[in-house]
Amino acid sequence: MSQLDFIWELENHYNALENHKENLDIIKKDLKMKQILEQFNNIKEKVDNLNDRIKSNKSALNRSNRFLNTYDFKIKEIDADLYNGKINDIKQINYLIEEKDKLKIKIEDIETEILTLMEENDSLEEEYIVSTDLLNKIANQIENLKESNSEMQKSLVEKIEYENIQIKSLNEKINKDILNRYQVLKKSKRRGIVTAENFVCGGCNMFVSMYARERLQKKEIVFCESCGRILYLPED
Repeated sequence: MSQLDFIWELENHYNALENHKENLDIIKKDLKMKQILEQFNNIKEKVDNLNDRIKSNKSALNRSNRFLNTYDFKIKEIDADLYNGKINDIKQINYLIEEKDKLKIKIEDIETEILTLMEENDSLEEEYIVSTDLLNKIANQIENLKESNSEMQKSLVEKIEYENIQIKSLNEKINKDILNRYQVLKKSKRRGIVTAENFVCGGCNMFVSMYARERLQKKEIVFCESCGRILYLPED
């Protein structure tokens, strides 16, 4: 291979290296993972809130049932007092009847509250099951994505190491002065060597002189007279 071929190959390895590094950076940033994690956290918060509401409703149900049992017991006590024949005072009887009516109203209110809480809890528990199932699916997605990302990162790191080895090997084969000139061009113009298809510079789109064309065809090192990049004439 000529010095020109070595430089062209070097450029290709640099391009591959940059591409692998960009892909590795994209995977590390991983916007898709961030979106899934955000979705996971939102649903996790929803599941936690649902769980708290279900627990709160169950506590309220237990409390209401205790009140209900207490009021039922009081009504039984009042009925016992009213029908055991021991109370003859009409005022006391009327008082007990009024208390019994008040307790019945309280019981109706509590029963309505219990029914509402039970219906709400049924709905909450159904939503909790659906949300938990979705949360588990997203958790699996996250694990799969992490595993996939880990494999891709490993593969890209290996490719980067390979490109660095190839670049090092080519650097040792290229004339130091030419290599330094190429490195300066690559640093300032991003591409140090470009194709000259149809004898047009691939960097600045300027036509190559006849003298330069002859040298290119001989695989000599030719610099574009306009932009200064090294020119490479691809084989047909």
